[in-house]
Amino acid sequence: MKKMNVGYKIALGFVTFIVILMVIAYFDEDSYNKYMAKAEKVEATVLDVVQKKDSDDDTYYECEIEYEVKNGDVYTSKMNYYRKKEIGETVYIYYNTEDPYDIKREDYEPAKIVLYIMSSILGIITVIIVIVTRKCEKRIERIIGYNTIVEAKIVSIIKREYNPASESTPPTIVLCEYYEPDGFRVEYGLKYPHGSKIVKVIEEMGIKNVQIYINPNKKSEYYVDDEQFTRYIN
Repeated sequence: MKKMNVGYKIALGFVTFIVILMVIAYFDEDSYNKYMAKAEKVEATVLDVVQKKDSDDDTYYECEIEYEVKNGDVYTSKMNYYRKKEIGETVYIYYNTEDPYDIKREDYEPAKIVLYIMSSILGIITVIIVIVTRKCEKRIERIIGYNTIVEAKIVSIIKREYNPASESTPPTIVLCEYYEPDGFRVEYGLKYPHGSKIVKVIEEMGIKNVQIYINPNKKSEYYVDDEQFTRYIN
């Protein structure tokens, strides 16, 4: 069975996340509509203001407010605002007619717009990933199509140290070479992430040669099928 290209796996992950966002948006809007169907908008008076910090260290104001509902009963509750409020200031709120303590700010809106924007952005990224992945696949198919395989000798494995500036470890280079019939030396540097299992297999099994598909008309175009190494990984 052919393994799914990592690009398609990433795209599938984005699609899954988009579906989750759309589902959240649907239920969020449904909850909003149900609330607004039984909500009334009223004036409320700020009785007290306490300045606080949220988890992101942003300042918000916890306000104790008083409001009168449709039947004349007066309630007090608390509402948070990121814009400073003054004692005695009038604000507008929605209250649930079935539970007057269940209140929302005047600017209460479902999160669907933000979620739809996020989904659209992720959708665009997904399309780009699929296009780039398919382009890479076509390039590989074209190189393999030349049916020109060379047996290159592994000359050395170059491992570089952690780079504090980039906060990462550069990839490991597996340096390979082969000689053409006229004696011309061709060199390839195969890049693998730091800690790659493929590099570990090459080192532990003492693999000396690697098969490389090349474009006979343009030696800089090549492809290495890692299956020749990954088959040894448990």
